[in-house]
Amino acid sequence: MNSKPRILVTGPSENGNAMWLLNRTLIELSGGTAIRFIAAHTTAPSPDSFDGLILGGGDDIDPGLYGEKPIATNSLCFDRKNDETELDLLRQALDRKIPVLGVCRGIQIINVFHGGTLHQDISGFFPAGKVNESRLPFKLAKIAPQSSLADTLRNESIPINAMHTQAVKDVPDSLKAVSWEKVGLVQGLESRLSSNILGVQWHPEFLFYIAGQRRLYEWLVSEAKRTLGH
Repeated sequence: MNSKPRILVTGPSENGNAMWLLNRTLIELSGGTAIRFIAAHTTAPSPDSFDGLILGGGDDIDPGLYGEKPIATNSLCFDRKNDETELDLLRQALDRKIPVLGVCRGIQIINVFHGGTLHQDISGFFPAGKVNESRLPFKLAKIAPQSSLADTLRNESIPINAMHTQAVKDVPDSLKAVSWEKVGLVQGLESRLSSNILGVQWHPEFLFYIAGQRRLYEWLVSEAKRTLGH
C-alpha cells in the first residue's frame, strides 16, 4: 500500500504541461504522489482516490456561476462543464475534510463555490499599457499577520507573479481574505470553517526557487498526511 498522500492536480486541457511538471516535482519533493487531472480528457476520479487537492490554473470561470453575464468589454474563455467538474471535486474534498490548495483559477473556484463573485476583467486596476502578467515575480503580496497563510509562508509579504484576467471580488462570510497586492486585489483566501483550505492568486509552482512558495506544497502534503493519520 502506498503510504504517500495522493495529491490530485487539476489543470487546463492545453498549454498546461509546465504547470503540471512543476507541481508534480514540488509535491514529490514534499513527500506526496501527484495525480494529474484534466477535466476534458480524464474520467472524473472516485472520491476516495485522492488525499489532497490542488485546484490549478486554467481558463476563466463562467460568470453565470456567480450570477453575472460576461461583460462586453472582455473576451472570456471558459468551459462551463470544466467549471462544474472542478466545483464538484472541491465539494468532494470538503465533504471528506481533505486539504485543498487553490492556485490562480483555483482561488477563484474556491470563492465562487462558497458564494463569492469575481472581477471579470482586472485591467482597470492598472495604468494603461502596464504589463501585469509574468511567470517571474514582479510585485509583492502582503499577508495578514497571524493568518494560516502567513504561518505557512513564514512571512507577512512575498514576491509573486501573475497570469490571470479575473480575480476575487466579493468574499463570502465563510471565507476571509488574507493577502492583497498594492492595487487592492485579493491575493489570498482561507476558510473560516476549516484550517486546511488555502487559496493564492499567483502561481507558486513557477516560483519554486523561493522557499516560502515551496512551503505551500509542504503544507498541503503535511495536512494530507495528518488527515490520513500518518
